[in-house]
Amino acid sequence: MQSEAPRLHPSVRLTVDGVAIKPSLALDVDIELKLAGVNIVIENACITKVTTGTLTSTIRLTCQDVELTNRSTSIDLPGALDLPHGGVDLSGVPR
Repeated sequence: MQSEAPRLHPSVRLTVDGVAIKPSLALDVDIELKLAGVNIVIENACITKVTTGTLTSTIRLTCQDVELTNRSTSIDLPGALDLPHGGVDLSGVPR
């Protein structure tokens, strides 16, 4: 499932010697986050652990439809989450 990326609309107000120059400069910021490679560990028909993957963020800054910057960065997320109480039972057998 993919959802619409958040869009921010900051603006910059310019001043010279304390006098505002109109209009303010309107910007659009698009942010995209992608999580890839999340793994689950299954033992004895139970999900017992979730391990992290890679997070990629992309930020695009535009002004009046002119692209000012478009940057992407990826990081490997550390760690794992051990699920309590034996994990999530996938067997379909009531406990």
